[in-house]
Amino acid sequence: MIYKFSLGLYLIMSFVLVSCDHQPIPNVMNRKPGFHQISDTLKRVNKYLSHKESDLIESYINRHHYKMTATGTGLRYFIYKSSNGPKALSGMKAKVNFEISLLNGQTCYSSKIKGPETFLIDQDNFESGIHEGIKFMRKGEKALFILPPHLAHGLIGDMNKIPPLTTVVYDIELIALEN
Repeated sequence: MIYKFSLGLYLIMSFVLVSCDHQPIPNVMNRKPGFHQISDTLKRVNKYLSHKESDLIESYINRHHYKMTATGTGLRYFIYKSSNGPKALSGMKAKVNFEISLLNGQTCYSSKIKGPETFLIDQDNFESGIHEGIKFMRKGEKALFILPPHLAHGLIGDMNKIPPLTTVVYDIELIALEN
């Protein structure tokens, strides 16, 4: 009985000692030829496209003589009708009139046709740029938001009227707020 226990203990200890011989796990990503070159190229292309999009937005702003403020995310906004109403906050229900257009002036959507939209700020499935921009507004204010693609409809557009990788311009009026 003691012999079987000693043999079992010996086998377990041998297994533990052998398994403790830690070999580093090879980094598979580094083994692929040219991975870093591809990654660097993609970063350069992304940077180039971001700068190009930013230049298009700035050209649009200058052409229209807007006094817009830029946020760290790339949203540009300009409140052209002020109000002393309550400030829009995360979690509130916002009701807005809007017109969505492209930088070339083509109107894509309008609340004049569809009616006002209502959404929960920071919670509903709405463009992230709208969630960010609406929190700069007060009830009764009107503003222009320029949303670069990553804050609007991204890589695929809306698969209807807004093409892939497209900047959109929102002319928006905050008509109601509820807690």
